[in-house]
Amino acid sequence: MTDLENLERAKPSNPYNYSKIDLARKEQAIKAASRDYPNIPAFYIEMAYDVTEHIPEDEMKEIIDKDLWVNYKKEARK
Repeated sequence: MTDLENLERAKPSNPYNYSKIDLARKEQAIKAASRDYPNIPAFYIEMAYDVTEHIPEDEMKEIIDKDLWVNYKKEARK
């Protein structure tokens, strides 16, 4: 039984090096968004959160203004 006590615990992934406070804010935002948008998987909500937190505001504005987020190939198939 002592072998199990020496095993290292798994640590959650934190590729953006969020602080404990940032992780708490992220978790709170994801929970709120999951309540507002129950049909969207939490993985996608988390991914969107990370993108919006790490792309500069002016670059994000350009993406929105120029519709760079739209998948035109998918739109053309309709």
